[in-house]
Amino acid sequence: MRRVSGAVSGVLGAAIGLVLFGGALSIAQTEKDAAAGAEKEKGVVTNAAPAVADATNAVKRVHAFVSGKVQGVGFRAFTNTSANALKLRGWVKNLKDGRVELVAEGPAADLEKLVAAVSKGPPGARVDKVEQKEEPPTGEFKGFRIEN
Repeated sequence: MRRVSGAVSGVLGAAIGLVLFGGALSIAQTEKDAAAGAEKEKGVVTNAAPAVADATNAVKRVHAFVSGKVQGVGFRAFTNTSANALKLRGWVKNLKDGRVELVAEGPAADLEKLVAAVSKGPPGARVDKVEQKEEPPTGEFKGFRIEN
C-alpha cells in the first residue's frame, strides 16, 4: 500500500467530504487544507484562527417585518427552509395584521442572503416591504423554527 502525503490527503479528504456531504468547497479552502496538512506532516503547529476576524463571518442578529401577500402562501415554510439551509438560528411567525415577523442570528453574509430571499418570497407571495433592523445577537436559539 502506498502512503499519501498530508497535503494530498488533506485535499482528498476535503473532496471526499464534498461528495459525501454535498457541501461547497472553494479552491482557497482546498489550498489552505493542503498547506495545513503539509505543515502538520512536518511537525509545524500553527494557529488556525485569523488575526483579524472576517466581518462577513461575525455573528449578527436581524429582526424583520415583511409586508404584502405573505400569509397563506407558504411564506413561513419558505423562510424556515431558507434559514435552515443557511444554518441560521431564530424564528418566523405570522402577525395578526397580515405581516410576517422574523428574527435570525448567524454570519452577516448569510443573514444578507436570507433577507434577499424573503424580499422575493416563494411563488404566490408578493413582498411589498421588508423592514429590518440589526439587534445585538443573544445566542438564545438552537435552530430555526416556525412559531405560531
